[in-house]
Amino acid sequence: MTEQERQKIKAKLIEFGFWGVSEPGDPTTDIHDAGKLNDRLQTKLAKGVYLISEIASDHSLIHEVVIFHEYQIYKLITADNYPEAISLAALALPEFLRRHLECAADQK
Repeated sequence: MTEQERQKIKAKLIEFGFWGVSEPGDPTTDIHDAGKLNDRLQTKLAKGVYLISEIASDHSLIHEVVIFHEYQIYKLITADNYPEAISLAALALPEFLRRHLECAADQK
């Protein structure tokens, strides 16, 4: 991912309310900031619904972000590393929750 792509993603994270405009750090590059972002994403999910980041396979460092709900597993995003995966998952989550209202914490 290029620096320009990271900046666009960070701007979207701010627009979506996942990251503060004056908040220090960068979840697209820093593992600790990505962890904060991950915690914020989890609060958007209903009880019993889990957002998990995992390495895609034993032979790869590619990260997948999946959502577990009951017996369903939804693959949300795949990226080269954890910060990128969580950041891209944040951008995909609102649309996912619109399509799967049963997974949303706020089911209005």
